[in-house]
Amino acid sequence: MPDNKDTSQTTASVMKALADMDKPMLKSKKFTGFLLIQLSWKALMAYGLFVGLEASVLLAMVAAAGASETAFLSTQAWHDKHVKEAKMKAMNGNVHKTVAGLE
Repeated sequence: MPDNKDTSQTTASVMKALADMDKPMLKSKKFTGFLLIQLSWKALMAYGLFVGLEASVLLAMVAAAGASETAFLSTQAWHDKHVKEAKMKAMNGNVHKTVAGLE
């Protein structure tokens, strides 16, 4: 059975490894793709207003943009929840098993 010093060092290394998995948003390929898609929708909506598209077409564009934003935010919240769970398990005695899985 490892002593408390080894456990705290192992816990710290697990927490660092889990923190390193979280990238800044602008370095995330998913977020960059999402941002590009949303900017494209907004540009298309602005163009639609400029050329005078029918209100029903613009409304459909707004609904599609809103649905994709909601889906992205929901999946990010789900992902963040599971990363937090992994961090809590690492702090809660499963440190050695987590470290073995990371190596």
